[in-house]
Amino acid sequence: MRFERIKEIYKKLLKYKKSIETLTYLNSATPPSVFISSHNNVIGILAPVNVENVDICDNPPLWYSKRLSIEELLDIRARTIYAKVAKNRFLDILKEISLSTKPVDVEMKFSKKPRFLMIFDLYHKPIGNPTLVEDLNYNNIKTKKIIEKVIEDDIKACDAIVSLYERNIPIYTIQRIFSLGLLGRKMQRKIVPTRYSITTVDSIISEYLLKYIKHYNIIDNILLFENNYLGNHYYILLLPNAWEYELIEIIYRNGLISEVYCDYESYKSRKSYPENTAGGYYAAKLAVLEYLNKRKRQASVIIFRKIFKEESLALGVWKVREACKNAFNNKPKKFESLKDLIEFLKKHFRKEILLKSKILRKNMYQRRLTFKNF
Repeated sequence: MRFERIKEIYKKLLKYKKSIETLTYLNSATPPSVFISSHNNVIGILAPVNVENVDICDNPPLWYSKRLSIEELLDIRARTIYAKVAKNRFLDILKEISLSTKPVDVEMKFSKKPRFLMIFDLYHKPIGNPTLVEDLNYNNIKTKKIIEKVIEDDIKACDAIVSLYERNIPIYTIQRIFSLGLLGRKMQRKIVPTRYSITTVDSIISEYLLKYIKHYNIIDNILLFENNYLGNHYYILLLPNAWEYELIEIIYRNGLISEVYCDYESYKSRKSYPENTAGGYYAAKLAVLEYLNKRKRQASVIIFRKIFKEESLALGVWKVREACKNAFNNKPKKFESLKDLIEFLKKHFRKEILLKSKILRKNMYQRRLTFKNF
């Protein structure tokens, strides 16, 4: 069913194939969007073709606020050119473009016509229509003084990232300029593939927030926040205990559980990469920490993420970040006891899924509940 759906979406997008594959030149306003592949660090600017509202081309918070569907998202990205550049010719230009906080006017001449193609990945947004740039010009760059100052500072990358975050620079902007090697000690700066910049920035900001959250008072009640977006359903559970965090991803195919992936960290955090849940682990964690920091509270956190394969595609971890962040705008369910919580969870998850949670098992043991209560 999933394959059939993808075919149907692709058929609708074919209406753009001719206009994309005949392009030799593009004069367009574009979001300051740059993509660096993890294969040989190939760099390119993402420029829209015949899109009236340029702001929507690369704007996850706006995508979520409009609750865009997979079809609507791909319709936008199918009209975006991935214009790859030669580092020795246009890298400095791309660095300047990446600093802009508003759309930039670009003129590009291609050395060959784009190929109509969509590339999907678990980490980043869909990338479409690759080609090579022969000539590139730009104007109308608008940036913020704080961004310029931090880039000029010879400080550690983690300090630069936190400094920008503290001054309300959007996380997507921070990820972009970090990936282009514009942050950190000047002698140590280097280009970072987009997928790694996303995870690194999420991780650094999370550890920064945790330093404060671990000193806050623990929440008073058991709370459960829910949200649903793009074929994923999230259950974000906050328990009145010291900080711990766990992400459990349950993948469904044809209504049946296909795979289950889990990653956990204790109060001391984790030093190793969460191989099972990867970038989604950090994106969801950051969303929760921002909520706790805003409330000046501490909690033990479990996130159950249901992924319905027939309804979802690999669109990037932004959808995890935005869905979890906006889950906290919904009214939470409150539970008087762990027993009441378990009774609720039993209606939504099988016993073996609940038993995979280290945090749930620990709480049950501490409160002398037996696994028979599942």
